[in-house]
Amino acid sequence: MDQSTEECNHADGTRGLEIAAARDLNEVEAIRPIWEHMQSQELNPAPDADINRYLSVLKWLGADVQPHVILAQCDGRPVAMVIGRIEEHPLDFKLGYKTLLSPKLRCLTIVYGGILGEPEGDLCYLLVGEITKLARNEIAGIVK
Repeated sequence: MDQSTEECNHADGTRGLEIAAARDLNEVEAIRPIWEHMQSQELNPAPDADINRYLSVLKWLGADVQPHVILAQCDGRPVAMVIGRIEEHPLDFKLGYKTLLSPKLRCLTIVYGGILGEPEGDLCYLLVGEITKLARNEIAGIVK
């Protein structure tokens, strides 16, 4: 993808960048054509970021796992995508080999190869901001 964030800055000072998140299977299926196109543009697409594999993994992990795919568009054209899922992840507190506590935290797990496009500059800043909102809204406490 050759799209740069500078092209999203309009002459009147407004920006054409939009960020949206797909948080259920229907929303993920709705962006399937965009996802497949973006992945086909990758130099070395990762199998884990393939939409069919992603959906299979979600179904295998069960109802406790939710999709979370962030899509960035510039004037309606997709420029970047972050592919992840919300799941519980144990956070072990240890003293030596002894586990003292093992609370489960909600976690945004970004799949291997799950950043599509070329997020850089302002676009990267916006994507990180979107991920940070998950912690502020108590949707996910950690990102891995």
